[in-house]
Amino acid sequence: MKTQLAVIVGFLPGISIMIFFAQQHASTLKLAQVPPKYGHTKRAQRLPHAIVFGEKKCGTRALQTFLALHPSIKAVRREVHFFDEKYHKGLEWYRHLMPFSFPKQITMETTPRYARTPGVADSIYKMNSSIRLIYIVKDPALRAVSDYVHIKARPVRLGIKLKYSIPPFEKVVISKHTGAINETVGLIQRGLYAKHLQQWFELFNATQIHVVDGAKLTTDPVSELSRVEDFLNIKRMITNKMLYYNKTKGFYCVSGPPPYCLQEGKGRPHPHIDDKVMEKLHDFYRPHNQAFFKMIGRRFDWP
Repeated sequence: MKTQLAVIVGFLPGISIMIFFAQQHASTLKLAQVPPKYGHTKRAQRLPHAIVFGEKKCGTRALQTFLALHPSIKAVRREVHFFDEKYHKGLEWYRHLMPFSFPKQITMETTPRYARTPGVADSIYKMNSSIRLIYIVKDPALRAVSDYVHIKARPVRLGIKLKYSIPPFEKVVISKHTGAINETVGLIQRGLYAKHLQQWFELFNATQIHVVDGAKLTTDPVSELSRVEDFLNIKRMITNKMLYYNKTKGFYCVSGPPPYCLQEGKGRPHPHIDDKVMEKLHDFYRPHNQAFFKMIGRRFDWP
């Protein structure tokens, strides 16, 4: 009787080699055929064909995790920070951080901070002027609140005792001198998407830049992922069966096997923010959002 088995027979840097066989007799082994659409046997570490970036707390990690379910995508599993921190190490060093892939697969890496770090867009253009860029955003006012919650929770999560207390969100984003939004603080600056993306549109063709709705990725991930698959010119293969909504965590997880959810730091509940402060934030961001919508040719349902 035939039995389907999968055995891990060895390891290369960062990957395992899987041999699938049908056992008719104990001595009979059959290697699985490499699907022709992936370019047969020339597997190697390649510089990325696509890069995911965006601002903190917009969903870059979830996007990367979900896209990695696609058989045509090979993604680095952690943030690389090559172009913003380690560019001096050189492209060959960078290439060796990439996963092994077949010629027709898409190698992808994710580093949120690339979005607004000076010089990064130019360095990526010099590496590959035809690269695909995936930029993820969410309502900048809500993003600021998520960012604040993340910053406040970080010392507790790392077991660090601060010598000072972090002031309430309202005091961080509102200037005590003018009563207006303090646009100099990082929480606010990170939501000026048009300002940060301008340098990218000056270098790359608009058809090379795709913007992902981070909010929709949370509520209806498959439809937003289908847009990305179309942008990358790959078959739509990520389906609702691959994801499930975790009621306890309040966001979508990978069905598996085995099932996988993002770490505990994701999806933290937001504190109540004074309505007047939120109104000021929306009023402040509105003209910046309009400029952003015009730049990308797409609108989001932001106040």
